[in-house]
This record gives sequence, structure tokens and C-alpha cells, in this order.
Amino acid sequence: MATLYELTEEYRQLLEMMEDDTVDPEVLQDTLEGVDGEIEAKADNCAKLIRELNGVTSVINEEIERLKARKDVISNNADRVKKYLEKAMIDTGKRKFKTALFGFNIQKNPASVVVDQEDKGKLVGGVYGPQMDYYDESCILPSGENLEPELVSNNSLKIRSGMMCHHGNVSSVKIGTYDEVELTNGSQGMKRIDLIVNRYTRNEEDNTEKNEWVVIMGTPAESNPVVPEYTQGNLQKGDLVDDCPVFEVHFDGINITEVTKMLEIAQTNKDLSNKVAKLNKNITSVKSVNKNITKMIAGSKVVTAKASTSVQVLSNSEINNALGVTNSSNANTVVLMTNGDGLAQKVHVEGSTYLDGAWHATFNQNASSGSIRINYVIFYFGK
Repeated sequence: MATLYELTEEYRQLLEMMEDDTVDPEVLQDTLEGVDGEIEAKADNCAKLIRELNGVTSVINEEIERLKARKDVISNNADRVKKYLEKAMIDTGKRKFKTALFGFNIQKNPASVVVDQEDKGKLVGGVYGPQMDYYDESCILPSGENLEPELVSNNSLKIRSGMMCHHGNVSSVKIGTYDEVELTNGSQGMKRIDLIVNRYTRNEEDNTEKNEWVVIMGTPAESNPVVPEYTQGNLQKGDLVDDCPVFEVHFDGINITEVTKMLEIAQTNKDLSNKVAKLNKNITSVKSVNKNITKMIAGSKVVTAKASTSVQVLSNSEINNALGVTNSSNANTVVLMTNGDGLAQKVHVEGSTYLDGAWHATFNQNASSGSIRINYVIFYFGK
């Protein structure tokens, strides 16, 4: 190739070797180290090599981006043909057939399932426990890939296998399969939020239930797009349509910038049992720390403050009377205090201090002369 800089014959051959991805790296290293010359000449030639190789890298990167863009266009076109053929097969009622060249079969599973109402209760109740009113809850039930979204292109989204419950209605995407929903392309210079809902419906004649993915397209806006409205119902309360929002799809121009899963994955009874066991362990630990606190009492007292940063609140004798003990002191008692009326006094109680046989409230600044209400809690760990 033509170079920007003149290279010696040895370095020109070395450049050709470095552009050949079949040459062993060790051979390259040996050849590089075998070139004679002063360090200054070597440095100049190495700098020329680096610039030439970086230039080749830049050209390759541009070609990669071009090929990636072409791949996306071709992949999207293939998806369009696939969707057209699938629709034609559904419209004609021929979902599976063979020709002389190919076999055709619609393998994607629409998220549609009819589940007996009693079975729904058993399934969801087994996950949540009987105390959960699952007819008012929506969640993903731990199964498969937990309905994980996978963006195929800017107008196609796959929903991986999993199971969900919405107002007591259970639906699933079978394990090992996926559902695919088609999205409308975004608009240049505009933002938009689409909702993908799982729409549950009940046939009023035979009372059967089904569900399907429905994309509710939002309104494009230059900024701050809003989530579109959806049908809020409940089949268990007599409604015929009930939408459960599962994904938000955010468009910025023609590109999808974010797909947000809106449902949480439910915890199983095993998960809850483990958390309860951990909580009980922590409670036991707290009890062991606090086991030496034998008495505790809370109260409120109005005292007269001066233009000072503290005021006496409780003496040892007052604490003894309140607790029914005789030996309260700074060695076995802690008093926490707060300002019980911030409107009357604009000071903050920063803490309490024991001095001369009494507990004082300490302020962040001088109090105004007059009354102040101090709320307190007394902890006694004496015997």
C-alpha cells in the first residue's frame, strides 16, 4: 500500500508482515528486533509504522460500522418478510405445511393461556402465602428467564420465557421459547414512551379468559414524553378487559434508548423463610446487646432557661423517683433529650450532659430567657 512516509526496505517489509493477520506474532517480534540501525533511525521508522498501522485500523473501523449498519438493515428486512409470511399463514388458517423446498410451522407461542380459577389460587398462593391478597397484586412469578426483554431492533422486542400474575390471572411464555412484539418506529427529533401491556380479556358468553401482548403507542413530544393511558380493570370483579403494564419502551428519535421492566419478581416462601430467619438472628443479637438495660421511661418537662447554651432538666433524685430506684447516677444512667416545642424556643437540643448530680440539655446556641419544653428518655442499667 502507499504510505505517507518513506520507509526503508526492511521496515516496508515489516509493515507488510504486520498487515498480514496470518503472520505469527513471534516471527514479527524477531524480525523487529533484528533490524539494524541507530536508535534515532529506529525511533523514526517505528513512529512511521505506528502511524501507518493506526491509519489501517481507522479504515477497518469505518468498514465495520458500515457493515454493521448494513447488517441491521438486512436483518430488519428479513424480519419484515418473516412477519408478513406469519400473518399470511394465520390469515389463511394454514399454520403448518410443507412445500417441495421447505417446511413451515408457526412456533412462536402467543402469551395466551386459560387457567382454572382454583388452580390460579393454588399457584399464586403457593408463592406468596395465604396472607397475600393476590387478586390485587401484579408480579412476575419466578420461572424460566422471568420475562426478560431483549431488543432485536428498533421495531422489534423479544420477551423471554417466564410467568406472571395480574389480579389473580396467570399467564406464561413457555420455557425455551419467546414472544415477539412489533414496535412502531420512532420519529426523528422526537421522544416517545410506549407501553407494552399484557391484556387480559374474558369472553362474556363462555366465561373463558385469555391474554395477549398489546403495544400502546405514546404521543411523540420534543421533550418530557408521557406514558400513554391503558385500560385499568379487574376480571375478578366483573370487568371484561384488564391491562397490566409490563414494559416501558423509551424512544429518542428513531432509536430505542431504554426498555424498563415494570413488574417485580415475587419472592417464594423459601426466600421469605430465609429472610425471617435472618431477621430473627438480628433480633437475637440486639437483645443480647440490650439485655443489661433494666429500666426505661420517657417523659416531658417544662423548665426555665436562661440566655445560655444549657439548662438543668433532671436531678438524680428525680430520676430515682421516676424509675423506682435509689442509686441512679452517671455510671448507670443515660438520658436522651429533644426540644419539645420548637415554636417556643428556636434552639436545637444537641445532646445531654451530666454535671453536679443532674442531667442538663445542651443547645446549639444561646436559648432565650423563658420556658422550654424538654422531652426525654431515660435508660437505666444499674442493679
